[in-house]
Amino acid sequence: MTAKSKSQAEHAGENAVAAAFAELGWFYRHKARPDFGLDGELEGPTEEGTPNFRFIGVQVKSGPSYFRRPHPAGWWLETEPRHLSLWLQASLPVIVVMYAPDEKRAYWQSIERRHIRRTPRSLLLSVPSAQVVNETALEALTELANAGLPPVQAGNAELEKVLRVRRAESDFQWIAALESDAHVRLEIEEEIQPLHTIHVRLYDDEQLGQADEEWDELLSDTTSLADEIAKHFPWATLSIEEELYAQHDWIRYVGECGTWNTASREYECAEEYDDWRSRQPVGLRPYAETLKGERRLWRLELTLNDFGKTQLQEMEDAERDAYFDEMEDLFTDIPAWGGDGDAAPYYEGDAIEVGPGGLQVVERLVFYAGDEDLVLAAEDGLWTDREKRDVLADTLLAHATGREPTRALADAFLVRFASVFPDPDYGVWTLDSAELDNWLREIGA
Repeated sequence: MTAKSKSQAEHAGENAVAAAFAELGWFYRHKARPDFGLDGELEGPTEEGTPNFRFIGVQVKSGPSYFRRPHPAGWWLETEPRHLSLWLQASLPVIVVMYAPDEKRAYWQSIERRHIRRTPRSLLLSVPSAQVVNETALEALTELANAGLPPVQAGNAELEKVLRVRRAESDFQWIAALESDAHVRLEIEEEIQPLHTIHVRLYDDEQLGQADEEWDELLSDTTSLADEIAKHFPWATLSIEEELYAQHDWIRYVGECGTWNTASREYECAEEYDDWRSRQPVGLRPYAETLKGERRLWRLELTLNDFGKTQLQEMEDAERDAYFDEMEDLFTDIPAWGGDGDAAPYYEGDAIEVGPGGLQVVERLVFYAGDEDLVLAAEDGLWTDREKRDVLADTLLAHATGREPTRALADAFLVRFASVFPDPDYGVWTLDSAELDNWLREIGA
């Protein structure tokens, strides 16, 4: 498995988002190897402050480039259609979090059809400026994490089944790795005092190094670590790493049963090793611990169980559908942006490749109203070349106002354009007509 590299800014943004959720008492678990396009998962707390196994998948978008398509109530975020299709099919609830580094503030939105609009070229998610990751989000996040779950009852088999499925969906890439014969294992540091906590590292390589995933967790005093870890990985069978445990068992055996013979310069044991080991605990257990038992070390191996194999097949089928059949359904089911009266017509800047081999890039100004589109201008460097932006301003303003703009108006528009889209590249930028009207009022048109 290979991980898509992230920039330092993206890592900083995700860390800031994790810290914002931590302030609310929620647990954010980073995924170094994104599953289904998810950067991490969010888990709510119990009344005691421990994780409650109610998960939300999280995708994080950090930086000013994601805030370049404002609308009156927030921003439009262009999303990956394949990821959207997977998220909409999954039972695991998913949110997108947009982090603004300058404000040190995170905004979120749940992935639901009612929040998505389609353009002829893309799918857009509406992220409200009112949905900030702070205490005002707690009730909505709790409802989302519990959405679709049966009532909580002791021994509720239906509830446990749904939670197991959501857990598997969140760990899709780990399940796929095991199916590909990867060696996946856990390193766990358990602290008993002053609080019962664990630090978990999850690997899938042959040499222990930097963890692919790691997290800290607070356990209740009565919680068995083996039971808690098993709940995290319902798709796997857990076992001790025999070679490491055998080495430590031998050291304990010599320490408990051995007597040092100064003449032969070796330990002599009154009990055979096999007899001694037959009396030791079996199953999941630490391989080392301090004398008073306040700190324990574990290393466990994971193998794919029948539930994991079944879920892998179902998730691979869903991923395949996302590439083919479901993609068409997603576009047709989602309302058009501006076509149903809930959003204004809009102007969009895009770029297309033309000429032999697509060596030339032409930037276009296109006006969309419902399902209709009109190309207003198409030139090389229409907005990326600042010296050519006069053509962009004159064309857009003439279409919007029905008359040729004055030079003063065009210059004022370009100042505002540069402040909202400070460095537009060959990607898409969008300006809806309602927001344009606000610009024109502010600059005195």
